[in-house]
Amino acid sequence: MAHLLALLGSDPTLLHCQVHRLRDQVHLGRWDALGMGYYADDAVLVAKRPGDVGTHDVADLARDLHSPALLAMAQGAGFRFDEDATDPFRFRQWLFAMDGMVEGFVDVREKLLGELPDLIRRQILSPTDREHVFALFLRFLKERGRLDDPNAPAPDVARCLADAIRTVDRLGRDQGHTRPSPLALVATNGRILVAARRGRPLFYVLQEGTGSCEPCAIEGADDPRARAHRRAKTVALATEPEAQAGFIEVPESSTVAVGRALDITIASI
Repeated sequence: MAHLLALLGSDPTLLHCQVHRLRDQVHLGRWDALGMGYYADDAVLVAKRPGDVGTHDVADLARDLHSPALLAMAQGAGFRFDEDATDPFRFRQWLFAMDGMVEGFVDVREKLLGELPDLIRRQILSPTDREHVFALFLRFLKERGRLDDPNAPAPDVARCLADAIRTVDRLGRDQGHTRPSPLALVATNGRILVAARRGRPLFYVLQEGTGSCEPCAIEGADDPRARAHRRAKTVALATEPEAQAGFIEVPESSTVAVGRALDITIASI
């Protein structure tokens, strides 16, 4: 089992506040490995650790982070911690995480590698299907000229996730695997957030601003700090929210693209 949480917000300084607001809806649960990816100035940072170290509260983990985006992935009980094999994966400005599995991956892996340019094939550090799907996504970004484009439109990038899923399907069929792979994919470059869902759950929510904040001890509009909190907005994605109040299910076999203005576009794979 894996639990995935991703956020893109309008105010990097309020990331912890926005994650804290999700505490009743999103719990990463019991896990044996956790990976978190985020941004600090121009740096892309990833922290990974086994489940027997530190807190399991994602809001506490984000307490000191100032980042426009967060991508957290918890691998359920039974996962053997391996830093290279733990989501999220990173390449240049991109972070990626995947919930689900590629059907017959052992059979399709070599064919998949053969479809990758050398630049991207060399960045694969683990034998996991998740990192190989990430590599497919990077390939399509490169082909569309979006790999290093900081202003890449979110819908264009989301189509690259859809292309990766279609390629996995094609390679599986070529090897006699007719069952579609159950996948939920999420990626961000710190400016946009994109996801695709087919056969695995995925939900999204738009958090509007609020005039109160428990972590900042803001209780009303009279507090001068409330102005920033009222302006702040965030879009969050989660694979398995505990309480779905406010969350909207991404339609089956669809992509979701969140732009820099936190505009949300849904499209079919």
